[in-house]
Amino acid sequence: MHRLEQPPDLLIFIDAAKAAKDGLQFYAHQNPSKPETVLTQGMDGTLDPKYFRRVVDPTTNRVLYQAPDDPEVTRQNEATQAMPSDLVVHGTYFENLFDIYSDGRLRPGANPKSYHRQHPNHHHIHTSLLHGDFSQRMERRADLQIVVDVAKLREAGRQVYPHLGDPNTLLVRGEIPRECIKEVRANDPNDLPADLAAKVVQMGEFESIPVIDLSMADEVGLVAVIGHACENIGFFQVVGHGLGAQVFEEAISWTKKLFELPLEEKRRCWQKTNRAPRGWFGKGDENLDAVGEGLQQHTETKRVDAKEGWDFGREDSERLPSDVWSRPSLWPDETVLPGFRTFMTRYHGQLSMLARRLMSLIARSLGLSTDYFVSKIDNPLSTLRLLHYWTLTDFEEHVSAGAHTDYGCCTILSQDQIGGLQACISPHAFGAQQICGPACVLEKLLDFQVLNRSRQWIHVPPIRGALVINLGDMLSRWTNLRYKRFSVWAPILF
Repeated sequence: MHRLEQPPDLLIFIDAAKAAKDGLQFYAHQNPSKPETVLTQGMDGTLDPKYFRRVVDPTTNRVLYQAPDDPEVTRQNEATQAMPSDLVVHGTYFENLFDIYSDGRLRPGANPKSYHRQHPNHHHIHTSLLHGDFSQRMERRADLQIVVDVAKLREAGRQVYPHLGDPNTLLVRGEIPRECIKEVRANDPNDLPADLAAKVVQMGEFESIPVIDLSMADEVGLVAVIGHACENIGFFQVVGHGLGAQVFEEAISWTKKLFELPLEEKRRCWQKTNRAPRGWFGKGDENLDAVGEGLQQHTETKRVDAKEGWDFGREDSERLPSDVWSRPSLWPDETVLPGFRTFMTRYHGQLSMLARRLMSLIARSLGLSTDYFVSKIDNPLSTLRLLHYWTLTDFEEHVSAGAHTDYGCCTILSQDQIGGLQACISPHAFGAQQICGPACVLEKLLDFQVLNRSRQWIHVPPIRGALVINLGDMLSRWTNLRYKRFSVWAPILF
């Protein structure tokens, strides 16, 4: 290929033996400096594609064509039969799970979003032996392991064979159908304590965490699905809420800049110094394992929350009938982070409007008038919380955020694509001490977990552009426990 002016678009492998049987002649190049070059005039100046053994795209290593009698096919089939395992795993990220479940299959080139997955024409899915290490081929540690049944792959006509450069890597040609997926499980570290582990909702069970489209034209149907989610689960995600993806991307960008500020700038707005629930708090200032009586059976030890956060209230907080909550928010200096306050004030307002709409839909789901809750939330203790979690290295001493219920009406959470959110219906109607925020808490979380009715923590995979809605103690009390509140936590962030 060094003789070409540009890299080739295609590599065509010729079956010289087959062509020679039909009279095609091949001869060496006359230039002695090119002994590896072979020339042919073909038949009447052309080369019939029937002599092609394989056609490869060199930029992606995609095999565009492979003849049935290609010896490589035989080698692959033999390798498949000699597979050392009946199960293989495919590593992926939380951000891909919703699309995989919606699609009902694993498609080549779709996930995970690593380098060789960015080529849309890639036609293999990389898997590993059940106990193999696939982390080196990914941008970061995989969040999930998708366990695939090799026998069912064969029954479905899929080819599975070892990677030429890595015997522990197995390639699956084409998509992996749903019936071949045995299990989806978290790719937890080996030293993760059992009380920090959580179940991954399996394919076909995703409705256990409903995804509700607020833009649906059938308003009666919308009210019905929200009522079902509130009464039976207390936890759901919403799309079609009117906030564009760029809003959340900008919010994450500003949040990162905020927590990158020097420690002295953060401490200027420290809640402990200012004796107010507004401003910055550091690692260990809020430890949720140490509160929430009745939830401690889910954590064997009281771990320190490895997080920092910043709480902002309304700009007109002086209207609040409270000496504490009426205090103004503590913002970083405009010269240090110009534009931050303007964006976050607008963002807070957008989420507050969404919260009011949700409360009107919840009112209708209870058989009440649309404006029933208006007088109850017209002057809310609404908090915008931004959070940053550090990577955990000591699972015995730290947790990203301990188990808790929110004591407000509802929490609106915006996850990034890291994932890790877990949740569960609280086993105690009023027993857990409230800890997260009043009335309508608007949290910008980077990682989180939910406990289901069987009292098992389950992961809530992030969906790009979706918002998580978590009902709190206040709404549960207002509805006489008809509407559920959820216990949530963010146990680990890798």
